[in-house]
Amino acid sequence: LLTLLKQARAFGVGIVLATQNPVDLDYKALANCGTWFIGRLQTERDKDRLMDGLESTSAERGGSFNRAEMNALLSSLAKRVFLLNNVHDEVPVLFETRWALSYLRGPLTRTQIKQLMEPRKAKAAAPAVGSGAMGGPAATPIARTSVASTRVMLPPEIPQKFLPIRGSHPDVVYQPMLLASVVTRYTDSKSKTDHVEEKSFLTPIKDDTLPVEWEESFETEVNPNDLETQPSDGAVFGSLPSIASKPKTLQQWNKDLVSWIFGNHNLTIYKSPLLKVCSHPGETEGEFRSRIAHLAHEERDRQVEKIKAKYAPKVNVLRDRLMRAEQAWQREQEQASQQTMQTFLSVGSSLLGAFLGNKKTSARSAVGAVSGVARSAGRISKERGDVGRAEETVEAVRAQMEDLDAQFRAEVDKIAAATDVSQEVLESVVIKPKKANIQVRLFTLAWAPYCGDTKAWE
Repeated sequence: LLTLLKQARAFGVGIVLATQNPVDLDYKALANCGTWFIGRLQTERDKDRLMDGLESTSAERGGSFNRAEMNALLSSLAKRVFLLNNVHDEVPVLFETRWALSYLRGPLTRTQIKQLMEPRKAKAAAPAVGSGAMGGPAATPIARTSVASTRVMLPPEIPQKFLPIRGSHPDVVYQPMLLASVVTRYTDSKSKTDHVEEKSFLTPIKDDTLPVEWEESFETEVNPNDLETQPSDGAVFGSLPSIASKPKTLQQWNKDLVSWIFGNHNLTIYKSPLLKVCSHPGETEGEFRSRIAHLAHEERDRQVEKIKAKYAPKVNVLRDRLMRAEQAWQREQEQASQQTMQTFLSVGSSLLGAFLGNKKTSARSAVGAVSGVARSAGRISKERGDVGRAEETVEAVRAQMEDLDAQFRAEVDKIAAATDVSQEVLESVVIKPKKANIQVRLFTLAWAPYCGDTKAWE
């Protein structure tokens, strides 16, 4: 990617680089981008990396860069506000997106589904009053064979409520059901989970061997505060099995509800084995993966900073050693050059004197020149040897620095692999509630209004 950013323009190739984590990019890569669109940043590291790139870009084009002012500007970006930085402009520009529209419709609500299905239900044959099926998506259809204009008399120990009728419905029939509002607390010390759920369940009361089966119940969004104490005028009532008129029977059904919640309603969350982090209750897998990816980036940055701090003293020592070795090498090279030049001048002067002087003087000059050449050659050889040894020292220190850099990169790669959660297989943690943490806040006989097969309370 860095090679493309540096060289692609020479081949007529343009690049668009988009990232949510600028800290992953080298500031040298960012410096090769001519046009920047910067939105809200999540971490200080991202902001620092972007400012490093902006400062480098400004320095290359010879402009001025106020780091404090840019820091304040990036920190104050609001939603849908972006900073446009163009290398051909003098100053960056703030702009806001004109529209933020989405034409993708979300899931239909229950009310909208009902509106869509009403014409179809109107065309279908309406079932006779007192017959048909009732119950929720998981309920078993039960026959309603008899109705009465008045409901059966029950002992005062048995509470009775009426679900409110929503809208206009002719020929309403109240069918007997059990309504329970349950608060369940899920706790788990390992995952540090402490979550409370409140749900309401409706289940039909059938005239059968097993009148109540909580496996056939379904969740309802009926607010207990909306329950009524009196039925609608002119309504009729379905038959209530005689066993439901006994208070002890309702107490047993209450216990059965707690046992059913205990055995079937577990809380399942996700766990990241690499980061040892668990999802929040209700957090989807996609949301959890997005969150741990951000946590992994921060953890990797923290560990890399520790590695840098560990290697910094060694790097500084080697840099000082390399600087001294290079200075010594350069000094030896200069001395060797000076000795070679001095030798050539001395030999030339001696030879010139030998040619221009008398015979005796010339002979002595020639002998002196020869002996001087021999001594100078020895000094040149020594200086060259010193240059070679200084060069070997420089190469040795550079090799040590390369080895240290390789060790550093190996540790960074190891950290990156250990914090890479993109392909991680998440574990499922199942949290079972304790019976002591299952509280039934409301348990009552509820008369549910039906209009044919339509639930009149929704």
